[in-house]
Amino acid sequence: MRSISGGSVNLGVIVCKHCGEMIDTVDTEKVVTFYSQCDHERCKQLSHRSQWTSDSDDRDLAVIKP
Repeated sequence: MRSISGGSVNLGVIVCKHCGEMIDTVDTEKVVTFYSQCDHERCKQLSHRSQWTSDSDDRDLAVIKP
């Protein structure tokens, strides 16, 4: 955590990968952006759909042989 005029500033931020909302800040040594998922219902639905799609895509790719 950096100190500016007696206050402090966290240089890391956690952002929702679906809606872009800032979830939290993190004490880091440099400016860093982490992506996670917030608690909004729409973002939970998007995450659930993308996990299902990714899993099925991985299975399809595993079956295809060169």
